[in-house]
Order: sequence, then C-alpha cells, then structure tokens
Amino acid sequence: SIQKYRRVREEFLAGLPDNVRYLEHSGTTVCGLQIWGSPTCVCRYETLGKRYYSNAFETQRQERQRIWRSIPEGLDLLITHNPPKGTLCHSVVGDDLLTARLAGMASPPRFHCFGHDHDWFGVSSTSATVSLNGAQEGVRRLDPSDRTCAWVFDVQLRS
Repeated sequence: SIQKYRRVREEFLAGLPDNVRYLEHSGTTVCGLQIWGSPTCVCRYETLGKRYYSNAFETQRQERQRIWRSIPEGLDLLITHNPPKGTLCHSVVGDDLLTARLAGMASPPRFHCFGHDHDWFGVSSTSATVSLNGAQEGVRRLDPSDRTCAWVFDVQLRS
C-alpha cells in the first residue's frame, strides 16, 4: 500500500548518514557542482506489456514527462537510473522522453551518469554532454574474477 511505502521510505531517509544526499527528482550543490538526480525509469508495462513484482521506480509516460521537465538547465551532473533512448542502451530500455528533454535544453548537463542497461556499459559524448553508462553486470559476467569498479572522473568547476 502507499502508506507502507511512505513509512518505509521515511525510515530509510531518516537512517541515512548526514553526508548522504538522496536525490529523487531533486538537486543539490556539492563543492560548487550543480547535481540533479532521479531514480525514475521506463514502465515495462508500457514497453513490454508485462507487470513485474519489482517495478520500483517504473513510471508511466505522463509522470515521466513531468519529472523530466523539472530537470534544470546548466547542470554539471545529471544522474538518472534510465538512459535516454539512443545513448548507450537498447531501444526498449532508453527513455524517449528523457532524450527529448535533453535535446531541447539550451544548456544541457555537462555529464550524465546512468545505468539500467547492463549490456551497454561505457562512455559516449556529444559536443555538450559526456554520457556514462555505469551498469556493470554485463562486464561482471565476462570477468570471472569480478574485478569491476566504480567510475571515477574529475569535473572542473565552472569559472
């Protein structure tokens, strides 16, 4: 039920350390960097016609459109669960609404980190944005020693 979800969510958020910022369709500034994040992802009921037990942050189109419209201009770092359609992902995984929002921005994010599609781990870039798909399950399957690691990169502050 929605009440149970809210209670569990509030308990989770209350238990986070002071130096952790949970971003759910929201932003923060860290060391001068403008960051915005959302765990929202494409609804598999809409794309595949199937309901799953663990649909977590799967969100229908109308709500995703509202969420993506709230991404501010001029970000240093955008963090989403889902990739934009056409960027380091299979066509059924990427979100066309997120693609449209990013394409329509006058000042798109400098970096966009996402995951979800484990078969397209990697980096790509346009003249405005460096995109990083950090989903490593596919890499882990290929490496029996399981020596994957987190992405680490430097972001220069704007002057």
